[in-house]
Amino acid sequence: WIDIGLVANDQFMPLLFHVLNTFDEDSEAQVAAISVLREIVSKRMDAGPKLSLIEGLGLVPIAASWSTSGVPGISNDDHELAVASSKLLVSLASEILEAWKKVENGVLSLQAVGVALDDDVISEANTSCSIAAAMMDQLFPAVVEVFKIPDDEISPIVAPFMLSFVSRIKLIAKRQGEFDLSATHKSQVMAIIEAAALCSRFDDVSSVYPIEPSSSEEKVMSEEEENNVSTRRQEVFALFRNAAKLIPSEAFEFVAQKTRSSLIHHGGTMSWQDAELALSLLYQIGEGATEAAFKAATETNAPLVEIASFVIRIDESIASHRLVALALLEACARYSKVTMFQTDLVPLLASKFFGRAGLGHPSSSVPPRAAYLLCRITKSLRSQMKTIARDILRALLPHLQSIAVTPLGKTLGLVAAGASSQVGTAGAGVSTPDDRMFAFEAAGLLVGTIDTSEDEQVEWLKVLNQPLTSQLESHSNDITNVREILLLQQSIEALTRLSKGFSSKMCSGRQKLSQTLLDPLMPAMHAIHAFPLAKDLRAKFLAYVHRLVDCLGINLVPRLSAIIWALQHPSIDADDFTDILVLLNQIILKFANEIAVLQSIVPSLFSECVAKVHQFLGPSWDWSGAEAQPAMLASSPRAAQPIVKSTGAPAGSTEDLRERAVLQKQYYTFLNTISQCSVRDELMSPKESSAIPDLLQGATTHIDPGVRKLCIATISNLAMHWISTLQNGTQGEVFNQTDIKEFAYKKFGCDILIFSLLVKPESGGIDIRDAASISLLTEVSNQIKTLYDTAGQEYLSILYQETTTRLGWSPDIAQQFTQQIVQLQGRQLKSYLKSLFLEYRKM
Repeated sequence: WIDIGLVANDQFMPLLFHVLNTFDEDSEAQVAAISVLREIVSKRMDAGPKLSLIEGLGLVPIAASWSTSGVPGISNDDHELAVASSKLLVSLASEILEAWKKVENGVLSLQAVGVALDDDVISEANTSCSIAAAMMDQLFPAVVEVFKIPDDEISPIVAPFMLSFVSRIKLIAKRQGEFDLSATHKSQVMAIIEAAALCSRFDDVSSVYPIEPSSSEEKVMSEEEENNVSTRRQEVFALFRNAAKLIPSEAFEFVAQKTRSSLIHHGGTMSWQDAELALSLLYQIGEGATEAAFKAATETNAPLVEIASFVIRIDESIASHRLVALALLEACARYSKVTMFQTDLVPLLASKFFGRAGLGHPSSSVPPRAAYLLCRITKSLRSQMKTIARDILRALLPHLQSIAVTPLGKTLGLVAAGASSQVGTAGAGVSTPDDRMFAFEAAGLLVGTIDTSEDEQVEWLKVLNQPLTSQLESHSNDITNVREILLLQQSIEALTRLSKGFSSKMCSGRQKLSQTLLDPLMPAMHAIHAFPLAKDLRAKFLAYVHRLVDCLGINLVPRLSAIIWALQHPSIDADDFTDILVLLNQIILKFANEIAVLQSIVPSLFSECVAKVHQFLGPSWDWSGAEAQPAMLASSPRAAQPIVKSTGAPAGSTEDLRERAVLQKQYYTFLNTISQCSVRDELMSPKESSAIPDLLQGATTHIDPGVRKLCIATISNLAMHWISTLQNGTQGEVFNQTDIKEFAYKKFGCDILIFSLLVKPESGGIDIRDAASISLLTEVSNQIKTLYDTAGQEYLSILYQETTTRLGWSPDIAQQFTQQIVQLQGRQLKSYLKSLFLEYRKM
């Protein structure tokens, strides 16, 4: 609201310019003067007056001269002054660009709605736009020069403006219906691309170590520099990609030329910085490249296809520096689809990942990434790799054997600062994902692609299994030997990865192959039984078993009892038993149609599972789940509950309550799965099963709508099945007609579906107004309708009787309620039930 003329006048402006131009005297005064000028330029004003103000200040010619003289502060290494000057330049350019856009948009928007504008208004707008265009043409070279400065503070200042500038050029081309940019715009976009490349480059004087750090100090310095470059590149690379899309042919040619010159001369006149940058730019420009882009080289993408082939053919000696190696691998992986149409490149592509640039690289940070990328390209190029699968496996063997006997270290160095622009340490400890294991997955995929006899696949699998099985068999029982436990974990994970190359269809038809996949299972079981308290080892074993269930299917059935035995130990806790229930759930789902298999597995384990769940939850466990909710955990009285726990979280602790809540939910999932399979009749009857009361508690009292819905679905499965057997007259001795009706119509149809939802939230009920309860209400309305469709008037009569006697409803209200169930469908019934429940709660 203060008139800008009080400052932007002949009295103050000459003083500010005088201080600004005093380069070698008082830098603090210069920074202060620049700050004042920025505030003047950034003053909120209408677009027209803003452009007139900036033009009248005479600041544009001064800032434009920095394109040749350099930004104040750069020549004398005054970083603070350089940053301040860059901010002023970008503020000036941004304000001009925004004002220019507002003037144009104002005219265009009025014309779009049919408002007739005076010639004077249009002339004034054109004049303002001409002034803005002239000032922008003056400033743009200076902005580009500043953008070229590879500084971690200056780059984030300039990049947002450049993104806006590119977006404006794209919008102008769209408005004018042009498929090709004007010569001026092309040159500006090309200047941005070139500047972005310079800005992304590692400095010539770099602290980044080439292979491994010689000291902790060098490692820290290298990590800091790589993180800074990575942060800088995130926005700069986004700008680079956007700009490249506007002039794809020129951008491809620029990257191709840079890549050839950098890689061909690498080791001579060029540096690793140029090689790494060229490969990173190649990776970036290939984002979104489709398979069709490599199928036939067109005028637009020919340079891209050619340079992709060039990089795949390049000698691996250029990748002696770890960051160059990582960038090379990323680029080869991104352009691997070119080998679909140039099959002679497949061996060269594969060699990049297991050769000196990949798994054979001396830096510890390169092989893990090489393993991951090798696995990725193997999945996408399995058919192309069939003919050379044996050669790749032979080349992989020494690397796999080395990985098998080398535990994951505390750190693996930096992941990458290059192609993907992401940097980070691999982390520490046994919980760190080990990407080296992807090499075993790639090997498994390759063995699975060998389109020959089963015997050859078996021989290869035995060779790959041998070092892993030996590792499992040679363990001691020393629970303090961390290295040994790490190696056991690696061996089991490697076996899991290997098995991913074999589908269930392949294994079902090849018994020798299935047996070979099963051979390491027994040593693995003995290993986890020797270290019962090693949670991470147990997790790896469970993942291994889950995978074997998927690929081996019925061939694994004879071993299932031994697997369950291996997973149980005297110190087992709720968390461990949850894992067993998850495994049993998978097994039941896998063999849902195999009645004989289920009969041999489930009945013998069901009663024990139910008893174990009750043992771990404890006699006074709150089945409603209220005390295991996050808001209740801190003050839960269960903290004093005397439950004996030998492992895992301390008894009564927040983590212990959470683990038991997870066990309860998984128990309900287990029961739900059983309710859908053929063995339900002998395991879950209306009166005899000990699991039924647990389901009833969950369906009527649990405060989590999702858990309550799960219990309702389970009980519905049972009730509908029992009603069906009753109607068909096939219930036999297991079922009693009175018990079925009592359970299905009264307990399920009335107590669960109706009465439990009448309880107010403050009394332990569900808040049906909450968004989380929408799905529950949908389930309830569907179940009521299903029950009516199945049982008809018999269910409605019981419902009428129960609501009048137990709830005290008048006959008219009860009659209306049953009629609505008959008449309403879907959402209408759900809305009616919600209104009814809410109205009843007010009483």
